[in-house]
Amino acid sequence: MRRIEEISRFIRKKMNEMDRSGIVLALSGGLDSSVVTGLCVKAVGKGKVTAMVMYEKEASEEASKNAETISDFFGIKLVKIETYPNSYEI
Repeated sequence: MRRIEEISRFIRKKMNEMDRSGIVLALSGGLDSSVVTGLCVKAVGKGKVTAMVMYEKEASEEASKNAETISDFFGIKLVKIETYPNSYEI
């Protein structure tokens, strides 16, 4: 528990230093991004956290569904961005 509080304080400190009013993060629905989401919600509250997920509809909507489950659990806004094949070619 102590470590979680330390991380929460660090997140709040960085937000204040950067003069930010909220956090936008990438959420895949996997373990890493889910833990980061939980830490951010604990640090600043669910009203100040927005998650984004990018997915390719034709490939799989699993990432979108996983991200939706996590965002619902934490009660945060989720922005879904559908990408298209070859839309990100260099």
